[in-house]
Amino acid sequence: LLNCGVAPFYIFGPFFPDFFVSLSCLFFLYIIFKNQDYQYFNNFYFKFFLLFYVYILLRSFFSNNILLSLESSLFYIRFIIFSLSISYCLNNYKSFYNLFLTSLICVYIFLLFDGYFQFIVGVNFLGFEKEVDYRIGGIFRDELVMGSFLSRTLPLLCALLFVTKISYFKKNIYILILVCVSSFLIFVTGERTAFFNFSLFILIFIFCIRGFNIIKFFIILTIPIVILFAVQKNELVFERMIKHTSNQIGLFSNSSNIVSYHHDQLYLTAYNMFLDNILFGHGPKLFRDICDDSKYYIKDGCNTHPHNTYIQLLAETGLVGFSFIFAIFIYFAYKLTFRLYTNILNYKNNFVDQFENQRYALISLFFINLWPIIPTGSFFNNWLSILYFLPVGFYLFNLNHINNER
Repeated sequence: LLNCGVAPFYIFGPFFPDFFVSLSCLFFLYIIFKNQDYQYFNNFYFKFFLLFYVYILLRSFFSNNILLSLESSLFYIRFIIFSLSISYCLNNYKSFYNLFLTSLICVYIFLLFDGYFQFIVGVNFLGFEKEVDYRIGGIFRDELVMGSFLSRTLPLLCALLFVTKISYFKKNIYILILVCVSSFLIFVTGERTAFFNFSLFILIFIFCIRGFNIIKFFIILTIPIVILFAVQKNELVFERMIKHTSNQIGLFSNSSNIVSYHHDQLYLTAYNMFLDNILFGHGPKLFRDICDDSKYYIKDGCNTHPHNTYIQLLAETGLVGFSFIFAIFIYFAYKLTFRLYTNILNYKNNFVDQFENQRYALISLFFINLWPIIPTGSFFNNWLSILYFLPVGFYLFNLNHINNER
């Protein structure tokens, strides 16, 4: 029940889901040590992330601001254990899968209705007005992360639906409706990274998921129409999502920015920090503490984090910490590439293994979360970290199922 509570309470900010994650970890550890059932720690996933955890913990102790750095690293292990607790629940409680899926669907549908209501009426169900004319925040208000939440949970929702006992026809209908309805709302939230993540998932879905050909056909047909409709309905959204983005990256202007002026300044500051300690960086969470130091200072280049996962890791954890996370991205990029290659070779094969489809939907989510060339939140942010590690438990359960079948 604690793990099922993570999704519903996500909409109330970072405190409640983090609270549920912490409680889940404590209960999981209690059960494991009570039953002396240590098999969940005997896998490559746990050992790999434990090594990463030990590294960032040591880096914090040897940083110039130990207490600030430990705020991110000391209890980071809870996210790793949270994944194991999800896997444990899936293996030991038959009702957990459906309970979690139900809770996630309820939250997702509520956010869709709430977001559409705010888009049409101007306020959401709770009376929250739009903080910005061309952005939809819904129940998240000024946080403006609705698009991020939807784009990061849609692949998980599809992955869970793949192996439910409902008919194949109903799966097609449900997933098609979810994708098409989500595409419009994610676009009008004005979150460009979220829409990029959504688009990347759709591409992976089309080329790496087997079966669902009707869905793929209608997705290709309807999503461009949905986007054109959104652009027509709100000129401000068009200005932000299309025109402003094109100008920032220099498509129709002389701009030489990589992403935008502000992002580029942050990247340059982080790069200067990286050059000062190439191997080990300056310590987790310390970008905010030393970005205004004269050694690294770039005009308009100081913030809480540099808004890119890998650039942050290079500045704060050096090549060593960066290598852990980048290796995961390369591994999953290889898995998706190989899947695409085998799908092309076996394009006439009509056999569909829904557990394999689930696995690659989950892989697509890891791949999207770790995609390097987009602005991101802080890698050590609690809210994002839960989204990163939540699907890992389902992935471990999926691998265990497939290995047992073989």
